Amino acid sequence: MKNKNDSLNMEKVEEFIRELEKKGLPKKAEEDGTREFQEELDSMKDVIIGVMGKVSAGKSTLINSLFNAEIAEVSAIPGTTQDIQVYRFDDKTVIVDTPGLQDIESSRSDKAREYVENMDVGIYIFSDASVGKEELENFHMLCDRVPYVIPVFNKLDTVPEEERGKLVEWLEAKIGRRVIPASLKPAVPGMEPFGLEEIEAELEKALSDRMVLLGPHLRELKFKDRVVEKRLWAYAATAATIGFLPLPGSDIVPLTKLQVAMGLHIARIYGYKDTAKDIVRLLGSIATGLAGREIFRQLVKLIPGAGQVLGALIAGSFTYALGKAFKAYYRSGKKKEISELIETAKEAVEEYRRKAKEH
Repeated sequence: MKNKNDSLNMEKVEEFIRELEKKGLPKKAEEDGTREFQEELDSMKDVIIGVMGKVSAGKSTLINSLFNAEIAEVSAIPGTTQDIQVYRFDDKTVIVDTPGLQDIESSRSDKAREYVENMDVGIYIFSDASVGKEELENFHMLCDRVPYVIPVFNKLDTVPEEERGKLVEWLEAKIGRRVIPASLKPAVPGMEPFGLEEIEAELEKALSDRMVLLGPHLRELKFKDRVVEKRLWAYAATAATIGFLPLPGSDIVPLTKLQVAMGLHIARIYGYKDTAKDIVRLLGSIATGLAGREIFRQLVKLIPGAGQVLGALIAGSFTYALGKAFKAYYRSGKKKEISELIETAKEAVEEYRRKAKEH
């Protein structure tokens, strides 16, 4: 049963929300959310990944399997033993394909050496048991120059399954590093490729703070999904902190700005360059189906102590729900109906609450 104070409190909350709308909250959210997201992107160091190994080791196969390389601009740096192929996805993301660092050392190109000096990750592909001195020198040179190196043993489909483990152990002992067993393009009919997911997971570890740059260029949706899921929980945690603000309505502006930035982030990872206006429109449509929860979140703040904690929980769940709906929308190629997105959001609210209780 509601008493007079409850009714009055509801009126105050609704009045406060109306005032925010009069002050142009959607426009402010667009501007602030866009600025926050763009500043985050601008502050990120470029992503430079080197893919190395001797000729026919499977470098091109890896690049074509892991990334949308066919849409990238490809150029060759001349003056080397073997041409160095450069895949430039955009102005902040580059993949360099070379047999080894010795080729870059011998290059007349300052640009080639610049790539090595700024490389974030090196993926070195071994492809057989005949690892010679030059290949080991290339690998150890890479380890000395690059902060994160991923050794991969490719073409293991040509080895009997019971022998693969021993071969991988042999290589690990030889180079002193853990090796990812792989068959990027099996020669055996009917055999599925393996190793790509482990390579992608290692890239994510190395570039956890910049996956929004690399994400749009990953080929597989499941790789994009994993990047998005981790970011969703980070945004939800920030929202819960904002939602702890004690005054009803005081968190609407910062929360909406956060949710717009989140939407831009998710859209980019799935390869869309939507504007903040597009995100606000989508956000508003989804939020309409969850409006009761939003009003409740403001009301519970009128309960000292417990109200703030509950408000934080609902702010986190509400933001996570919006994020899951954004994910479903962009993952589907922007084909999901609003009614489907609202259902996704409602399910996500319950998922968030279950997981919050577990922790």
